[in-house]
Amino acid sequence: MLAIPMSSLKRYKWVIFAIAIVAFVLGGLWHVQEAFRHLFTIDIIEFAIIGDAEWRSKTFVYIIGAMLAVPIIWNGEIIVDCFGHSNIFILGFISFALRFAALHFHSSASNWTTLYEIMEPISFYLPWLALILFTRHLIPKRCLAVGQALLVILFFALGRAVGFFYGTSIIADDRDNIYKWKSPEE
Repeated sequence: MLAIPMSSLKRYKWVIFAIAIVAFVLGGLWHVQEAFRHLFTIDIIEFAIIGDAEWRSKTFVYIIGAMLAVPIIWNGEIIVDCFGHSNIFILGFISFALRFAALHFHSSASNWTTLYEIMEPISFYLPWLALILFTRHLIPKRCLAVGQALLVILFFALGRAVGFFYGTSIIADDRDNIYKWKSPEE
C-alpha cells in the first residue's frame, strides 16, 4: 500500500500531525547539536589550515559518518520495514540523548568525540528516511510531494531556526567551557 485515497486523510489527520511534530522536534534537536558541536570541538577549517593529521579530526569523522550512511540509505527501506517507523524514531531520539550527553561531558576534541560522531547515521539519516517513507503510506499520491515538502520545511527550515537559536543561546550562557584553539607549537 503506497498511498491511500483522499477521504482517508481525515481518518489519519492526527497521525500526520504527530509525524509533523516528530519532524520538527528531530530537526530542532539535530540543529541544536550542530550549533553546540561546531563551537565546542575543533573546527574543520583549523585542521585544513594547520595540516594536523590526527585521525580524530572532524573532517575524518564526517567522512566516516558519510561512509556509514551509504549502506543505511541504500538499504533504508528494508531497515525501516524491518524495525518499524516508530522504533526508528525512538532510536533516533535515544541516539540524540546519548550524543547530547557525550557533548556535555566530553566537550573538547577527543577520542570520544569520534565515537559519538559515528552515531550520526542513526540520529539523522535513518529517522529522516523513516519520515519520508512514512508519509508515503499516509498521504495520497497526488499530494505526496506537498506532504514531503512539509516535512522538509519542518525539519530543515523551522527546526533549524529554533534549533540554532536554542543551541547558540545555550552556548552563550556557557562561555567558560568553550574550546580555545591553541597552535601545535604550544
